[in-house]
Order: sequence, then C-alpha cells, then structure tokens
Amino acid sequence: MRPTPRTSILLPALLGALLLGTGCGDSNGTPTEPMPGEGTGTLTLEMTDAPIDGVSELWVYVSGIDLKPSGSPLVRLRPPELEAGLYDLLELRDGLSVILYDAGVPAVEYEFIEIELDEERSFLVETAEPGTEVPFRIASGKAKLAGGPFGVRRDGTTSVLFDFDAERSLRRKGNGDYLLKPVLRILRTSETG
Repeated sequence: MRPTPRTSILLPALLGALLLGTGCGDSNGTPTEPMPGEGTGTLTLEMTDAPIDGVSELWVYVSGIDLKPSGSPLVRLRPPELEAGLYDLLELRDGLSVILYDAGVPAVEYEFIEIELDEERSFLVETAEPGTEVPFRIASGKAKLAGGPFGVRRDGTTSVLFDFDAERSLRRKGNGDYLLKPVLRILRTSETG
C-alpha cells in the first residue's frame, strides 16, 4: 500500500515565519547550544523534481538536514521543526514542491546543506509493475546540495528552493538493481525582511 507523505504538496510559496530555535552540532555531530550573538532568522527549504522514464514513483525518506555555517560547527535540523518523512519525488513536478523546513536558524552565512536519506525506508515503483515496491541502494546516507553559499539575515527570511534530480540520480545496474546517487542543486534563493 502506498504511503502518504507527512506534509501535503504545496505550490512554491513563502510560508509565515515560525521563529523557533534549533540546536547546533560540534565537528563530531554532537548537539551543542545555539551559537551566541548573531540572533536568528527564518529558513524555508523547498524540494522539487522532474519526471523520469520507467519509474512511476520514487519515494525517499528524509531523516535530517545539516547546515554548515562558515567557520562554525554544523547546525542540525531535526523533527519536530523539520518535516522528516517519506516523499515521492515524482509527485514534485510542474511547479509543485514540498516544504521540508520553515523555522529559525542562526543568522549567518552557510557554506552548504546536506540532506540525510534513510535507505531502508526508501523505495521505488516501476511503471511496468504498478503497486510493487522495489528497494534501492543509496550511495551515501547524505547528499550535499550544490549552489551555495547563502545567508540568513537576522529577523529576515531566506527561502531556498532545490531540485532533487531523480533522472540524473537514479541508475539501474547490469543485474537489474537500482542505485541512487543523489544529485541536488539549488534552483532559487530569495530573502525578505
């Protein structure tokens, strides 16, 4: 039975700010206190995609997002502010996207974004075999998002729309198994406030 994502598919839009705090991590990924001094701004992360031949559904489980501030430890975005869950990338087309995060982060410049994917909870459905869930390997548990850096201003909102390019990411090997080598890129960033 086909699962339902935890959030609905939305037209790309800026949602209202939810100025919530978030934890940071040291170089070992251990959570620490938020960075002092710089205040917070709001970050909105939207994901979109395009169609792919031979596959009717491509479900990836997003389990976490890491932001890398310039010269500082990782900022780890986790539930409840992060909308972790299962998303069908192939539903995110024709101007549709999904909001993964819309909450407060330290107001600094960020070098890059990494998306954490859970291989065991991800699967695809082939066009020729509707209703059959096919597992696939993910080359790495984290996918780095190209197109940075970007900044978040104090009391402002930065919106980042990124493309999870399924067609370039998914490969079928000679034995028929699938491998996902995520290709992600920032399509647009915008600032308000």
